[in-house]
This record gives sequence, C-alpha cells and structure tokens, in this order.
Amino acid sequence: MTRIGVGGLINLDRIHQAQLLLNDIRLFHQHADSVDAASVSMATEAGTKQAPGDEQWSRDVTPDTAEQ
Repeated sequence: MTRIGVGGLINLDRIHQAQLLLNDIRLFHQHADSVDAASVSMATEAGTKQAPGDEQWSRDVTPDTAEQ
C-alpha cells in the first residue's frame, strides 16, 4: 500500500484542474478552426475571395483611417 500525504492530494487536485483548463482551451481552438474552415468553404462555394464577415473589416480600414 502506498501512502499519499495531504500535499500529494492537493497536487493531484491542481493537476486535475489544469487538465480541465487545457481541455477547455483545446475545445475552444477546435471550435475556432472549424468555424474558420466553414467560412472559407462557404466563401469558396459562393465564388468570393473573402470569407463572410470579412468585408466589414476591409471597408473600415482605409489608408486615411489607418494613420489616425
């Protein structure tokens, strides 16, 4: 039988919390990648070079407003 001290149990809890956090971050990035892929796919099917929603940013930033 192996004895685990109180410090070891706290460390296990911290490791578990870190694992949950890293899993959430991984899921966030997977979701962002799938949304980007869907946007590119939709733009390609529509025959445009920009993904949907990108035209807003290209209109807002012009050489005059970028310097201000």
